[in-house]
Amino acid sequence: MKIDNGITRIPDYTFAGCDNIKSISIPKSVTEIGEGAFQNCSNLTGKLTDISNVTSIGTKAFKGCAKISGKIVLPTGMSEINEEIFSGCSSIEEVVIPPNIIKIGKEAFKSCTSLANLTVPIVMKYGESDGFGTSFTGCTGISKVRLTLGKDGNGVGTDYDTWSTYSYYYRNTPWYISTVENLEVTLDNGITRIPKYIFTDCDNIKSIIIPNSVTEIGDGAFRGCSNIEGELTDISNVTSMGEDAFKGCAKLSGKIVIPTGMSEINEETFSGCSSIEEVVIPPNIISIGKEAFKSCTSLTNLTVPIVMKTRR
Repeated sequence: MKIDNGITRIPDYTFAGCDNIKSISIPKSVTEIGEGAFQNCSNLTGKLTDISNVTSIGTKAFKGCAKISGKIVLPTGMSEINEEIFSGCSSIEEVVIPPNIIKIGKEAFKSCTSLANLTVPIVMKYGESDGFGTSFTGCTGISKVRLTLGKDGNGVGTDYDTWSTYSYYYRNTPWYISTVENLEVTLDNGITRIPKYIFTDCDNIKSIIIPNSVTEIGDGAFRGCSNIEGELTDISNVTSMGEDAFKGCAKLSGKIVIPTGMSEINEETFSGCSSIEEVVIPPNIISIGKEAFKSCTSLTNLTVPIVMKTRR
């Protein structure tokens, strides 16, 4: 199936249910793909290319296109991903969501069971109606996540503001949904804030790269990430670590040097980090919160200012 160059809009439900279509060529002139345009074209094969000029893709546009494969790069001209756009596209292997996307509709990538690599802005809003919600339900095979800057270079990640909020929504993030062991997470340089509770209880994350642009790590950001291994490096520019930021990260090991830009260590920041062997607390730290290093059972070397105050 070929669509002539010059056509700008593929109408709603034009090819819906046409399971006899095996290939289609979308010209670069197309800027809008209507609702359900290719829904249930179950034998449409190959990669989805030439959509770089598209500014709008309707709800369920490619739902059920189980043989579309490879990499999907969402166009930079779009601001949101509508509901169920790629739901059931079980052969897609990689998705790149550009910084301009501020909203992902529910079930947008539901049951994309081959999805392994995901790039998404760290500023993405969370929630059933304005963020991840159920967007990645069933995407259990994600093995690599790259978090990028948001629109206009925004590197301040969005928080889960309260206990009741995060206890529901963090379970809908794609990295939490993944059941792949040894999940790799990379944060792009330029990101300045790791949000509260963003990776809470993601015990499948084995490694994470924190760029030296990060100045703030939110409450509980890595709490319960019990399989993150190795030393905590590249935190020299951090000026604030929230309460229980690394609580329960039992495989963090080696030496922790608290950054000189911090003035206090909050409660339970490293509680349960039972493999840490050395902690260096610089002179600028004037207060250590309760249980900040509780049950750090491998800690053998400690450097601390003699003027230190502790909080009870």
